[in-house]
Amino acid sequence: MEVTAINKQKFLAELGKLLTFMYEEDRQTALNMYSRMFDDAEDEQAVIQALGTPTRQAVTIARSYDAKMRKLQVQSQSREDADAGAGREAIPDFVLTINQIYERAVPVKEEAPSVMADQLTMFGEEYEPAPAAEVLANLAEVEAAEEAPVVSAMAEAEAEADELMTRVDIRQSPPQCARAESCAGARTLFVVIQPSLSSTEACFA
Repeated sequence: MEVTAINKQKFLAELGKLLTFMYEEDRQTALNMYSRMFDDAEDEQAVIQALGTPTRQAVTIARSYDAKMRKLQVQSQSREDADAGAGREAIPDFVLTINQIYERAVPVKEEAPSVMADQLTMFGEEYEPAPAAEVLANLAEVEAAEEAPVVSAMAEAEAEADELMTRVDIRQSPPQCARAESCAGARTLFVVIQPSLSSTEACFA
């Protein structure tokens, strides 16, 4: 017995002839979904083996398709859209059935992360990535080195501010009275604070 080879075009053509129990729009939807199965699969013959014959698929779809119920569903959806604007159409049962067939016939592709040709040497034996702990330690040193100038500048600014404060001349009398022996004519107490001296010099009237 001679076995006739079948391909995507012949499969869809025979299936289309068997789906006469469907409304034309639904029939085209079903054929488009089967066509996508072949397009998404890497091996056309593997899909045909998974699907079986077009007759088998037509029977499967017929079990989930009721023309009368489908007509009522479309009419009901049309009235809802007219009343409330464009709505979300319920997914027909035959579409759900074909989706299940698709999942069985077309394996999910697990794509491994791609590696560029110039990066292959990074995975060779001569290349060993640094331990994570060592990398983190180095990053901490770099971060500390970057922050050191900022901390030093802040410390210098604070020191300058303290020095300026200690040099403030708190006095109400003429500045020429710097020592007690030259302050005979002064009438008011004044104090000159000098950081280099161990004590405060004061002049009294």
